[in-house]
Amino acid sequence: MSAAAPMQPEKGRNLIGIIIAVIAIVLLVIAYVTVLTGYSREGEDRSMYVSDKANAGADNIEVTVRVINVDPVKGDITARMNFEANGTLAKDEFSPAQDITILVNSATGKQEHKFEKGKRMNPVEVTVPMEGQASDYPFDKHDAELWLLVTTPVKEEAQQPKEATEKEPAEEGSGAPKPPAQASVFDNNEPVPIAVEFFGSIPGLKLEAVRDKDTDVGITGVQMKISRSSTVVFFSVFLMILMLFLASAVVFMMLRFALGNRKVELAAMSFYGAMLFAFPALRNSQPGVPPLGAYSDYVSFFWAEMLVAISLLTIATLWVVRRPS
Repeated sequence: MSAAAPMQPEKGRNLIGIIIAVIAIVLLVIAYVTVLTGYSREGEDRSMYVSDKANAGADNIEVTVRVINVDPVKGDITARMNFEANGTLAKDEFSPAQDITILVNSATGKQEHKFEKGKRMNPVEVTVPMEGQASDYPFDKHDAELWLLVTTPVKEEAQQPKEATEKEPAEEGSGAPKPPAQASVFDNNEPVPIAVEFFGSIPGLKLEAVRDKDTDVGITGVQMKISRSSTVVFFSVFLMILMLFLASAVVFMMLRFALGNRKVELAAMSFYGAMLFAFPALRNSQPGVPPLGAYSDYVSFFWAEMLVAISLLTIATLWVVRRPS
């Protein structure tokens, strides 16, 4: 009986350890499934789809716009546009039955694209300007607007040119008549119904888009709002908290060395030095982080680097000046 008594506490500790391990595994599985489910929902949330086909009618130029890149630092959104002619405007699926001119508010490259009658309408890439502060990472928000205008030349009517019946008086001292005012490039063009389909899905970003209220026949506007996805915000905040926690632990260790008269070992200084150079890699592991100087750096990175550097200098000084016990 005396030999069996000491076994009971050991069995109880093993049982408690098994229960804790099972609970930890269950919590880990739940967290894993939750993250994957959140990613699937986030994929749907960060995708945007805007369609203007219902208001275009049967005879239209269909434009499919797909966002292929977003650069918050440069303030640019790059999109690829594909064109398709429909109804009486189509010679075939990809060729217009008459000359088509498409204008877009591109920040770089051509803003005016002309497609001749009967020739294929090749895809076009445009870069749209984006407003916002990338330095507010990971809480930065941006706005952008894409405008498309589609026109075609007005059908010529058989008209005899009118001869001028009255001549404008010439200026004093000059026998030459005053030159006529220059006509606008849109005077001989008319708008063409346009059907726009807009898609956008960029990993790490949440894109929202709505059709502009000023959209009319031949002209379509899409207003976009861009922000970081919830996963990126969560991971960035987690890393900020982690850097501050590690820096605080390093400071407490330094205080134990300084105030507790503990022996300063070279291994401690190696650990501090490794932490000093590990923080930049940890900071750069944030998804889509802009160059140094973002909001997240002022919250955690700069403070963590400074605290670790001061702690390293302090224990190095203690190692030099303190006599061995």
